[in-house]
Amino acid sequence: MRKMMPTRPSSRRLLVVASPGIASDLNGDFSSDELTFEAVLGFIRQFSADLSLGFGAAYVRDFGEPLPLPFIFFDWKVTPSIQAKGIVPQNLELVYGVNPKVDLAVAVKVAGNRYHGDPETWDTDNPQLKHTIATVGPTARIHLSKWIHLSLEGGYVFVHNFEFLEGDETANSLDLEPAGYVRAGFMLGM
Repeated sequence: MRKMMPTRPSSRRLLVVASPGIASDLNGDFSSDELTFEAVLGFIRQFSADLSLGFGAAYVRDFGEPLPLPFIFFDWKVTPSIQAKGIVPQNLELVYGVNPKVDLAVAVKVAGNRYHGDPETWDTDNPQLKHTIATVGPTARIHLSKWIHLSLEGGYVFVHNFEFLEGDETANSLDLEPAGYVRAGFMLGM
């Protein structure tokens, strides 16, 4: 009888994400401009237990309007307690595991979206709001259990932009001054 060898886990992964949604003030008649869609297609290769690299393309709204963007993914365990990870150009994070219950991190993040408003409320045919924010700063995470996590994040907002649109044409914009921020979070999940 032939002895079966255990199979080695695959070192390559395909990443496919599709995220439909609604970005609306939920007033007035529903319009197709209120529907959103984001998608990601990428390939990730695990070179070792400590290093995964990948690349792909994403259609995301994180810069205020839907854009097709290439991305680079990395997850590198530099030492047993230091990890560098990110999806460039969206976020980068350097994490120091103080112990199994506490992580300290420094991150650079970009986020945003585009929202549709009610034409009757805003007295325009196709009101939209584009929002973009970019931050840098430290985060502390406390893992109370495998499923319960607390976080405290602070730092500096170096881009904070609101753009008011009539359809796809800019009607007005507001760039807020760079400022500090503090945010607390509670998460259920792994």
